[in-house]
Amino acid sequence: MGRVPTSTENPIILGNISLDHTLLSKYPSASEQVFYLELRSSDRTLVDVDSKDVKLLYQGKIVKITLQRLGQGRYTLEPIKPLDDVSKGVFKVQKKTLKNTLISLKKPSRLSHIKLVSNENYLLRLELTLLDKKGKPLISGQVPDIILEGLGEISELESRGNGVWGFNVKYPEENQVFYLSVRAHGVLLERLLRHQHVEK
Repeated sequence: MGRVPTSTENPIILGNISLDHTLLSKYPSASEQVFYLELRSSDRTLVDVDSKDVKLLYQGKIVKITLQRLGQGRYTLEPIKPLDDVSKGVFKVQKKTLKNTLISLKKPSRLSHIKLVSNENYLLRLELTLLDKKGKPLISGQVPDIILEGLGEISELESRGNGVWGFNVKYPEENQVFYLSVRAHGVLLERLLRHQHVEK
């Protein structure tokens, strides 16, 4: 970033942005907060800006960001620390506030649960249902993080639609009690399932 072009084929052309023609969007990944800026002037031409003219504010405070230029007038912006609610982020370019139409991801609640489907040959087949605080399915492309406290291996985590995820836990042939917790959309749901295995 800056005033020096990265190549002769893709020079930096500074200009004044128009709020009517500038685009703010979020990359599809729900596990990362990467935003896309397409900056255009009043005649719809893609224009560049100085990096110091791009700011992100949250709850009235400036957020540290990483800004990367993709091409003329096109940038990615990523906060060093993810925002709790992207819909409340204030994006400013050249002291102009961009319209934020981003939707914040809903958070899972303790209504979420893990169900045992089967237990054969030291292999648990399980089903995780993520629910919001109203008990509605938490539908998202973000893959939840399954945390195992104990001895075992998690595998075959896959979406089954409507906030439901299937996965397996392979555990060793020894006595133990283990717990499963889940992290999704920045929320940790501790010990949703307790399982005890006793060797016979």
